[in-house]
Amino acid sequence: DITNGVVEDKPHLLLEPSATNLFTFSEDFSQSVWGKSDSQILSATHKNPDGTTNAKVLAYNGGTNQHYMSLTPSVSSGQDYSFSVFLKAKELKFVCLIFLNDVAGRFFDLENGTLLGTFSSAPDNSKIEDFGNGWYRCSITDSATSTTKLCGIYLSENGTSIGSITPTTTNGVYVWGAMLEQQSFATSYIPTAGTTITRAAET
Repeated sequence: DITNGVVEDKPHLLLEPSATNLFTFSEDFSQSVWGKSDSQILSATHKNPDGTTNAKVLAYNGGTNQHYMSLTPSVSSGQDYSFSVFLKAKELKFVCLIFLNDVAGRFFDLENGTLLGTFSSAPDNSKIEDFGNGWYRCSITDSATSTTKLCGIYLSENGTSIGSITPTTTNGVYVWGAMLEQQSFATSYIPTAGTTITRAAET
């Protein structure tokens, strides 16, 4: 019912669908399943969005190429997938999430919590959500065009390009809680530590 322009209705629940995190290591980015290109994972004691203190830092590691880490799970061609990760500015404040198979990416500003421009082509959807204490959950959604989905987190110095950069330090960003799911939007984070994990649909 609508009274004076205000929707009045019975209380209702916001229920989430079933989802599977296809990243087998969603927090331990030092694992070999996460490929690194002129980048490294550094340990930190910074507090994560869930209150734990095992955040990692994705940082430069020399070289003159693009600086990123990536993981390539198996997927179903033609289906929508959402790639999300919690990020926080450190020495750097810009990152780019890219589906490299589809060459679709989005730059994010981790200082102001805003979406920036696209890389090559625009994902079907991009989002940045404020989780407090400087943390943002960044996500992109796009349809799979093959049976694998290369998901990359790229460091950027200017918010418009991903290299080539010649770093002189180990500057980087805080990173935690990565997830890839067969959904047209990012659902609640599902932690993993060696296997994929499925959350049952809420009822």
